[in-house]
Amino acid sequence: MRIRRLSADHLESCVALSLDRGWSPDRDKWAMLFDVAEVYGAVEDGKLVGTTVSTGFDDDLVAVSMVLVATAHGGRGIGRALVQHAVERAGTVPMTLYATDAGRPLYEKFDFRVTGHVTTHVGPWRSAGPRTTRFTADGDVPAVLEIDAAVHAVDRTSVLARFAAITEHRRVAEVDGVITGYGCTWHNGETTIVGPVCAADEATARALIADLAEDSAGPVRLDVDHRHPALARWAVEHGLTARGATAIMTRGQVPSGDRDRLFLPIMQALF
Repeated sequence: MRIRRLSADHLESCVALSLDRGWSPDRDKWAMLFDVAEVYGAVEDGKLVGTTVSTGFDDDLVAVSMVLVATAHGGRGIGRALVQHAVERAGTVPMTLYATDAGRPLYEKFDFRVTGHVTTHVGPWRSAGPRTTRFTADGDVPAVLEIDAAVHAVDRTSVLARFAAITEHRRVAEVDGVITGYGCTWHNGETTIVGPVCAADEATARALIADLAEDSAGPVRLDVDHRHPALARWAVEHGLTARGATAIMTRGQVPSGDRDRLFLPIMQALF
């Protein structure tokens, strides 16, 4: 078994690995990650048996994701080798990831520590009333990037530009001509995921989420940060059901930014 960098030619193999682990195909997400990140695979006898993805934000941060090992190859230390490979490549750069309860013990062996949680809420959206936000225009981009940079304290311009290609809807909230928040939706199979949502306050975040959810057909998913418990209760009131929490784990001193203005992440495969 060896670990090597993969190219977009391996997209279908990565999709097949996701399906093997019971995940949705995530074809659009995988394609995006090949464009903005480094995708590595554990290969044995010419077959892909594991993956990991490292998305770098200059020298400020590395987000690790898509740590997958084929079902038939579990228990052989492949996951550990993939995480070790990502850690060694990052060197002294801080790292972050989203971890399930099953994955946490592995990451803790590499000095990752829990620094937060999100809870996934899924279900049919129940209307929240009149719309108060608007769809984005080209002229909104500088303001959106300014908000995003303040919230995350890293430059996500290239990631957001590529992410726009897989979004369904993009909205901004505006007060007296000043943009105070933005949000997007994208699809994971039949489910519409709302995120990211960055806003000046929870009322603005709710307005963005409600309007984005109204624009979507089928079930809606929100990954609500635990810093906003009232938002989680509001999501339940509007038809969604909590499906379980995921830990945010960090290694080293991760840039903090104004994280209180982050209500929903872009996706659990990124920062």
